Amino acid sequence: MSWLSGSVEPHFILNLRPYKTAKEMWTYLLQIYQQENSAHRFHLQHELAQFNQGILSIQEYYSSFMALWTEYTELIHTIVKSTALPDIQALHETSQRDQFLMHLRSDFEMVRSNLLSRSPSPSLDTCLNELLREEQRMATQSRMAEQANPCPIDVAYMAKGGAQGRDLSKPISVSSQPAPSSQITQEMVNQMILNAFSALGVSGSGNGDGDCKRP
Repeated sequence: MSWLSGSVEPHFILNLRPYKTAKEMWTYLLQIYQQENSAHRFHLQHELAQFNQGILSIQEYYSSFMALWTEYTELIHTIVKSTALPDIQALHETSQRDQFLMHLRSDFEMVRSNLLSRSPSPSLDTCLNELLREEQRMATQSRMAEQANPCPIDVAYMAKGGAQGRDLSKPISVSSQPAPSSQITQEMVNQMILNAFSALGVSGSGNGDGDCKRP
């Protein structure tokens, strides 16, 4: 009894004083811990019901689910006949698989429906394998779609002719000389007069003094 009293948490010692034998102490402690296990089991059941894939990958979701499920099943135990054990284990595995499939993202709805409609029902390992393959297929399809559709900015730039064979890394040279003027000069006027006189058979000096000669 002294060993048992020294093995429990200090706050339990006062609760053990009314019991005179080790058996009575064990019975009391068993009742206490069973109540705690019941509360913990309820907590794990609630977590399993609320748990979903969210943004997790299939592998991350599977690992987190299995951690919760393993902790939960460690609290579930009972005494059954050996002849009933295979049926109970099969029921347990089916429940495990259904819980896993139940909380997948909607992206995997088609795969989930396909798995649940099979006969005989696939195991959890088979479901995991097919979900991983579907996840890989979806990732590959997404990358191919991104490569087939260039960036909208690039498309707009090409549509405006922004890359028509010109090397944009080289500077563009701009001449500082003024463009030829379109203004008519006096020399041009004189030349026009000479051309007109020549067409009329009249020759002039072309110096602008009005002298002219007729044949």
